[in-house]
Amino acid sequence: MSPPDQRFSDEDTALILQRAAQMQVEQGGNRTLAELQAAAAEAGIDAALVRRAAAEVTSLATRPALRPPARGGILGAPLRHSHQRTVARPIEGAPFHEIASEIERVLGLDGRARIDDRQLTWNSRERNVRVTVSPRGAQTLVRVEERTPELAGGLFLGMGLPVTFTALGLIIPMSLAVWHMPLLIPILFLGWAAFTFLLARTIYSTVARRRDAQLLETADVVADMLASAPTPSATPER
Repeated sequence: MSPPDQRFSDEDTALILQRAAQMQVEQGGNRTLAELQAAAAEAGIDAALVRRAAAEVTSLATRPALRPPARGGILGAPLRHSHQRTVARPIEGAPFHEIASEIERVLGLDGRARIDDRQLTWNSRERNVRVTVSPRGAQTLVRVEERTPELAGGLFLGMGLPVTFTALGLIIPMSLAVWHMPLLIPILFLGWAAFTFLLARTIYSTVARRRDAQLLETADVVADMLASAPTPSATPER
């Protein structure tokens, strides 16, 4: 047993409190936010930090489980990607300007932000990406989505078709003049068409999955910023 007047470093204090909290969980029982703030005050922890931590934990509790990267379908990935988060705090006092800057940092895109007292709408200038932060009762809804038909069209139609039909300029003379087997023309053409389609599909699914991961990270970052931001009525307590 340590003597009551023994002093501990900040690092040891954090470890001791963490272990004590773990033992408390093992014993069971629920605590209100006021009880947590009172306990933290006795340990010299700012009550405002307790409120912020509680908001972050609540946000994580309402966050849906991570789903696998977007894939599937004949194109290898969907044409629409969307992620949604619900934060257990009102939208009033949300740091919209900071959120807009963080969206651009995470996505690596320049965009336009439309901000009013009740909503943030951010649209990319380079891709069809849209981020909205809007009220849902006493909670705040974060939605991040992107539509990628232009990307798919550019790969499958803009690249795949020209490459496929350009090969006829080689397949036809080779089949007739070199091999003297005209029946090879449809076989080789279909084989080449399948190859170019699979190539376009691979490129599209790879790019789409990378973008989908960016959207997911953006939704998580915005939700965390909202959860950790102080509400207008919250005042620091010590």
